[in-house]
Amino acid sequence: MLQVYQVMKDGHWEVTSELPDRVEEREVDCALIWVDVLEPTEKVIREISEWVGHDPRLMMLSLSENEPTGIAREAEFTHIYMQAIRPGEPPNFVEYCPISINCSGHVIITLHPRPLVSIKMVQEVLPKIAKQIGRYGPGHLLFYLFDKMIDRCVLVAKSFEERLDILEDRSMSTERENRLLEDLSDVRREVVVLWRNCVTQREVLIELCEEEFDFLSEESVQRLERVRDHMSSTLQMVELLRGMINEVRENYRTTLNMQSSEATKKLTVFAGVLLPMSTIAALYGMNVPLWPNPNEPATFWQILTLMGTVAAVQMYFFWRLKWL
Repeated sequence: MLQVYQVMKDGHWEVTSELPDRVEEREVDCALIWVDVLEPTEKVIREISEWVGHDPRLMMLSLSENEPTGIAREAEFTHIYMQAIRPGEPPNFVEYCPISINCSGHVIITLHPRPLVSIKMVQEVLPKIAKQIGRYGPGHLLFYLFDKMIDRCVLVAKSFEERLDILEDRSMSTERENRLLEDLSDVRREVVVLWRNCVTQREVLIELCEEEFDFLSEESVQRLERVRDHMSSTLQMVELLRGMINEVRENYRTTLNMQSSEATKKLTVFAGVLLPMSTIAALYGMNVPLWPNPNEPATFWQILTLMGTVAAVQMYFFWRLKWL
């Protein structure tokens, strides 16, 4: 699916599903030509490359499963390869979709194999920012694209924080949690992937802000610097999530140790109660005359009463110590 957004320098804009005239012929009155391609094919990429007069090899990387991340330059084109976040299906509630952003002069080409919320949001606000794009150039569109992508990272980070809060409550529960470590491992793996994705986006933003690009005006660079700072704060949030994961794991281990200590204490109490009774039984099991007279019928019950009294006194003592 191909959509072409043309923004004129006076703020007027229009959308079509076909490529316009050659780029050189539209450069005078057009501030931006944004070509967005959903589920790009090799044929479509070759048509776009021929339209802009560019070698299609770097654009073809968007079709590769092992697509690189970062910025690549070739001739007049700058290619940005990243992983964007999109809602996933259970059990993976977050998916990462490769996106290729190709920039040259007043042309921006975005290629992505699956629908992206960030792309859709920018398309929806395009009528409101058309005048700003007409004034500041295509870099203003890049600012909004990166800003929406980072907003998705923040939402995902907050969702992980909520999941970790639930896991923390479960880690402090007295009930035995057999799946807690497995669930925590899943969250940890997803947080690490999110952290790597945020690091890559920040590196791309740093290069865009520090290097010189003909499609970025001074105003656009300043806006991208604010987005870079936003990504840095988002990265700090993700790093805090990694710390929360360690805290949940330590809480779970502490809870297990406390439960083990409680069980050990109860076993010790019962062993302490049984030990005097076993000693008395062992003494009266020897073949020596002891008090009371072993020939009297009531001797057996007197010994049991003595053993029960000793056990009751010990139970009362342990109860006063709050060991029971």
